[in-house]
Amino acid sequence: MTQLRVIAPFIALLALVACTKDDPVDETGETGETATEDLTWPEMDFDQRKAYMASDVMPPMQAAFAGYDAEAFETITCATCHGAGAEDGSFTMPAEHLYPIDFADFPTGDGADFMMNEVVPQMTTLLDAEPFDSSTGEGFGCISCHTAAE
Repeated sequence: MTQLRVIAPFIALLALVACTKDDPVDETGETGETATEDLTWPEMDFDQRKAYMASDVMPPMQAAFAGYDAEAFETITCATCHGAGAEDGSFTMPAEHLYPIDFADFPTGDGADFMMNEVVPQMTTLLDAEPFDSSTGEGFGCISCHTAAE
C-alpha cells in the first residue's frame, strides 16, 4: 500500500495537461493545436502542452507504470494525476489531492526507487527541466507533483 501511495502521486504529473473533459485528445495526441516538435516545455502554450502530454509523455509513462504494476496502472488518465484539476481544466501542480511528502520520513522501498530512478529522470527530460538540486531547492523532483509536509 505504501508503494502505491508513493507511485500514485507521481502519476499526477503524467496527466499534467493531457486532456480535459470537454476537449478529448485522439489516440495520436492531436488536439488540432500547434505542433510541438521544435518547442521545449517552457516554450509551449497550454494547448501545445496538452498535445505534447498526450503524444510524447503519456505513452512512455503508461508503459513505465504498467511495467512496474500492470494491474494498478492498466490505465492512466488526467484525473489520476490531477484529480479535480482535470475536471476544471486547471491542471495545477503540485496537485492538491496527492499526499504531502515528509522529507523527515521519506518513503522508501520499491515504489520510491521506481519513482526516483525511472519516473523522475524520464519526466525531467520530457519536460526540459533541470533535476532537483537540494542545495538550491530548485528543479524537478518530488515536490513538482507533491506538496511538502509541514
